[in-house]
Amino acid sequence: MRNATNTGIELGHDGQGRALQHFTHFKYVDAKSLTSIETKQQQLQPVLSHQLGTLVDRVHNTGHKHSLKTLGINHACVLACVRLSMSLQTNSEASIVKYGDMREQLIGLREKMISRLFLILLLFCGISHATASEVTSYLQEMAQEFVLGQLDIPLDAQAHVQAASIDVRLPLSRCEQHLTISLPARMEVRRNTTVYLKCEEEKPWDLYLPVRVSIQKPYVTVATPVAKGDILSESVLTLAYQDQTQIRGDYLSDQAPLIGVRSKRELKPGQPIRLSQVCVVCKGDQVTLSAENSSMQIKTMARALQDGSFGDMISLVNIRSGKTVQGKVSAVGSVVVPF
Repeated sequence: MRNATNTGIELGHDGQGRALQHFTHFKYVDAKSLTSIETKQQQLQPVLSHQLGTLVDRVHNTGHKHSLKTLGINHACVLACVRLSMSLQTNSEASIVKYGDMREQLIGLREKMISRLFLILLLFCGISHATASEVTSYLQEMAQEFVLGQLDIPLDAQAHVQAASIDVRLPLSRCEQHLTISLPARMEVRRNTTVYLKCEEEKPWDLYLPVRVSIQKPYVTVATPVAKGDILSESVLTLAYQDQTQIRGDYLSDQAPLIGVRSKRELKPGQPIRLSQVCVVCKGDQVTLSAENSSMQIKTMARALQDGSFGDMISLVNIRSGKTVQGKVSAVGSVVVPF
């Protein structure tokens, strides 16, 4: 245990006043004044020795206690700091009264010492909290990595995995060398999954930790609002991601096919562009009409008689012959007639 005397010896001086100045880092204590006090009144040393000894012992015991319980910075820890500071102030009052003209100097030293003590205790609380938080964060990361390793993620998708919070008051360790993570018996990774963490160190522990899994798939949306009748350009199109359980229907995950299509209604940012909301070929558009088979291809111009999206069969008028034909929409401005 570090005390006032051996701290003073390390400094080359056996005065507890010097030890006090060093141990609590009193930056604003006038060293010459302190030396003068020691010289004039040797009885000052027992007072400072007693106070410093109390300070060191209680800082050690309090910090150690909170570290073991991993309380963190909470009401109990702060309350302990306040009570200890008040106790030191009360206990030192009787001793200070005896020193007459030195009273003011002693009071100043006492107040600085108590202020430092309060900060030191809060630091211990903070260190305890940081250590516990680091452990729980590490265990969360390990659980998340384990779950990610169990997933079969499509190439165009993203996986979001989030482990539940862990109570920092639990007596857990990082357990880097002897930590095992598994799924409980007969359980598979799904949207809401539970993993089992087990530590087989000297002080073993185990924990069931909920983990939430979200597979997010891309969809095309607009970066800015688009009015009805506007042509979609590359600059207005963007990709976004949404949980696969929440996005269904006739949406696209590739921007290229939507360049040049016309909106049939207002489109809002963040919402998937549905094929029913656009016309790839719109009524009245002049399009290229292709008739093709494995050995030949014939092209002519036609006018669309109705709106159509990808794969839709629509009616068209051959501009050259005036005949009405049926064709399948293949791309913007392009319709194919089976031949």
